[in-house]
Amino acid sequence: MTSLKLLLVIAFLAMGLNFALPEKSAEFKARVYDAFQEITARIPGLKKDVPETADNIKNTLHNLPKTAEVAKDAVDAAKQVITSSPLRAPAKNEVPVINVILTESGVVSWTNRQRMDNGLQSLKVNSGLNIAADLKVKDMFTKQYFDHIAPTGEGPGDLAKKTAYEYIMIGENLALGNFKDDRELVQAWMDSPGHRANILNTKFTEIGVAVGSGSYEGRDVWIAVQEFGLPLTACPNPDANLKNQIVQSQDRLSDLAAELERRRGELESAEPKSGPEYNKKVQEHNERVETYNKLLEETRAIITDYNSKVAEFNECLRNFSASNEY
Repeated sequence: MTSLKLLLVIAFLAMGLNFALPEKSAEFKARVYDAFQEITARIPGLKKDVPETADNIKNTLHNLPKTAEVAKDAVDAAKQVITSSPLRAPAKNEVPVINVILTESGVVSWTNRQRMDNGLQSLKVNSGLNIAADLKVKDMFTKQYFDHIAPTGEGPGDLAKKTAYEYIMIGENLALGNFKDDRELVQAWMDSPGHRANILNTKFTEIGVAVGSGSYEGRDVWIAVQEFGLPLTACPNPDANLKNQIVQSQDRLSDLAAELERRRGELESAEPKSGPEYNKKVQEHNERVETYNKLLEETRAIITDYNSKVAEFNECLRNFSASNEY
């Protein structure tokens, strides 16, 4: 007897008993209800909690919000390189090269003193900027030029790239000549409006310095370089691990969707669609659906969090790019 016929028989028996033995009606109805629940639980079409179809799951996965990307054009647009005409020491004020005392630490110290005197935060020494400054000094002596752009076309941004210094803004001060000491060198930069602007730039947070002596245009002379930087980390860069977690979750969701489609196909082709074996498969399918839905919600939450951080990062870059106040 089919499940539907059995249901009809039970229903008619219930009606008959209701008229014949009213006092037993309530008890019998309760038993009939329990039997009905047991039977309907074995009929897939009448199940209270029908498993989500594989097609619906695929569509849900396809419609997951896309992970935003840190906009490369926003990073490029925000990048700024600030320079001023290279500074040469007046010949009348120069001291003999052998009497010059210039040091990287001294230049940093006097630079930060100027910033503090103007109510600004001190600059932190960055090893990458130090290397970039040293490369610049050696390059100018080797190629015999004194300019922010080398004969090869390389500028401050290229030097930063060589040292893996990721920046939003970079500045460069150059000086050539036999300044007496660090204090005199920094003061000469401060007396030049463009170089002073770099030293007192409120956006810069890091510095690198290099000084060196050598032969330039047939005479012994000192060259000094300051590299200023606002690193890319000044903006809240989204956690790469968060994005990796999203990718892994999406891969897992795809695997689960494929498994659910396979299980759904097995249920649809199963005969008979009742009995312990069939019910076990339905239960396993439903458990996988629950796993899928839980992971889906977790992934949505992570994507929302990641996209929010990307939006903050890009907005930070745009703010630096839009501002021209130094």
